[in-house]
Amino acid sequence: MTGCLNRRSLFEHYERVYSDVLSSGAVFSCLMMDIEHFKAINDGYGHLAGDEVLKGVANAVHDVMPEHGS
Repeated sequence: MTGCLNRRSLFEHYERVYSDVLSSGAVFSCLMMDIEHFKAINDGYGHLAGDEVLKGVANAVHDVMPEHGS
């Protein structure tokens, strides 16, 4: 839905990528975020509204991040 990895997938992917980075000497960055009081959004406005918030945050972060491999 957001194009972002969930926590479990992030850690699984991170393990593989980090191992490759260590052996190749490549540059690597990783961003993991927590949306404060997100449960209150889901509880107060419903999961559809929460989904829209997740998509909005993901899009905002994507818009300010450099392209992969840059």
